[in-house]
Amino acid sequence: MFRLILNIWLFLLFSSKVVFPQFSPGDLSKAHAHLEGLDNCTQCHDLGKKINGGKCLQCHVLIKTRIDHNIGFHSSSQVRNKECIQCHTEHRGYGFDMIKWESGRSGFDHVQTGYLLEGKHKTAKCESCHKPEHIKDAAVRSRTNDDQYLSKTFLGLTQQCSNCHFDEHRNHLSQLCIKCHDFENWKTSAEQKFDHSATRFPLTGKHSLAACLQCHPLTLDSKQKPGGGVDLDYLKFTNIKFDKCTACHTDPHNNAFGQKCEKCHVPGGWQNVIISGFDHSKTNFPLTGKHLVVNCEKCHQPDIRKKAAYKNIKHDECRDCHTDIHAGQFAERADKGKCESCHNTKGFIPSQYSITRHNQIKFQLTGAHAAVTCIQCHVTLSPSEFILKIGTSIKPADSTTVFRFASLACASCHADIHKEQFKEKIDRTGCESCHKADSWSALIFDHNKDSKFPLNNKHAGIACSKCHLPDPEYAPYLKYKGTSSLCESCHFDVHFGQFAQYQELGSDHPITLCDRCHSDAGFKHLNFDHSAKSRFTLTGAHEKVACSKCHRAVTLNNGMTTIVYKPIEIKCSSCHANLE
Repeated sequence: MFRLILNIWLFLLFSSKVVFPQFSPGDLSKAHAHLEGLDNCTQCHDLGKKINGGKCLQCHVLIKTRIDHNIGFHSSSQVRNKECIQCHTEHRGYGFDMIKWESGRSGFDHVQTGYLLEGKHKTAKCESCHKPEHIKDAAVRSRTNDDQYLSKTFLGLTQQCSNCHFDEHRNHLSQLCIKCHDFENWKTSAEQKFDHSATRFPLTGKHSLAACLQCHPLTLDSKQKPGGGVDLDYLKFTNIKFDKCTACHTDPHNNAFGQKCEKCHVPGGWQNVIISGFDHSKTNFPLTGKHLVVNCEKCHQPDIRKKAAYKNIKHDECRDCHTDIHAGQFAERADKGKCESCHNTKGFIPSQYSITRHNQIKFQLTGAHAAVTCIQCHVTLSPSEFILKIGTSIKPADSTTVFRFASLACASCHADIHKEQFKEKIDRTGCESCHKADSWSALIFDHNKDSKFPLNNKHAGIACSKCHLPDPEYAPYLKYKGTSSLCESCHFDVHFGQFAQYQELGSDHPITLCDRCHSDAGFKHLNFDHSAKSRFTLTGAHEKVACSKCHRAVTLNNGMTTIVYKPIEIKCSSCHANLE
């Protein structure tokens, strides 16, 4: 019976190929096509059993090696305990893709391979990395030695960036690209992530602001890129000289001070000179005062288009560097207007010119003038105002302070608040005839001697403004010249014209001779003699009668009250009743 079965099996094995497909589930895929035929079944199948995964690994030694070393996708917890046939099925036809993607190819969890996809890698297509030219593993290439199989495999890549990316640095730097770059933006991340302080040349001061290209030159080096294209140049990052500043910087001193630039300069800026590094006092121009903080180029070459100068610089006079802001006003002095006669290096302001020295010239500072600030007299003027003020042909700058005056008269600085009421007198004797330098209000004017109206008694204590009132002609100042000396020009006539006399000034301007009854000792001090100055002589009992008995108060039409003095009846009956 066993012999019969064996003969039948052998018959079927060597019979026509038309019969064979009846025993196969279907054609093998292209990759396994060389295993077609009954004599190859046991290459993958055990007799009467399912596919043996161990036999798969006998052929797929690259996968077995990775599993044995616990690396790659097939050694992950997701795959390790699975049978190969669960993901790789056969007999589905010559063109069947044997890989079963449980979540679809786009949903594959790449972290199971041991390489996490980050940044731009997340959106990259599989074939952009898994392509034949990127396979560097010789074992993989030898097992899949034609483009057809190389394009199918996912093995053979390394995790180094250079496996897929062109090395811009020409293999001059470490292959750990992640030290300087990230997976989001290759260029931007390098600028943000790279720590230059970890190199042999930490960046400080101005160096930290310099563009990479300023120190790392663009080097021509044409290289073919994988997949086409040519990279013409690269930035040189290694073998950069930095032992001396002149490796990058031009020496503006032409080696006059040697190559130890750091003795005088710091990375914070060339202008930040280390004072302790250069002793200017050893030169023929020691620096003092404000000169200590002046930038070097201010003296050694303010024009950046020219080379700095350090020798043969004029410095004998201040004007070798400084403009004469006084426009030559002191050129006629004995010292020819040397700046140091009034200033020092501590600063132009305040001036060292003292009041003592000022009192040695034509205009001495006395009284209130000694307390006046310089700028109140020495004003800054425009060119036209300046020439008018000093009265010379000196050519000023756009604005110049006045130190020379065409006149030293008071009017040169002070406005004439009297509006030329005393012009003739001022022209003769100046303001000093009435005023003193101690105080403008401290007058030396003698009203009794210098005017036609002596001030006696009550008038002597009256303020000037009581008689000298504001006048439209001299507004807003007071009128002095032409002030009337008549009593009624200052005093109100309480007698309402009872004693007015139309004389001297004309019929339209009455004059009241107040001094016939009153004196400047006071209005109540009367010097009126009733017998001598009236038509009614007081005799007998009349001498003791009060004035108000005869001179009564009356109310005028304007509502004001006055005492009637004239005209009064002098008949007895005017005062005494029942006498007729």
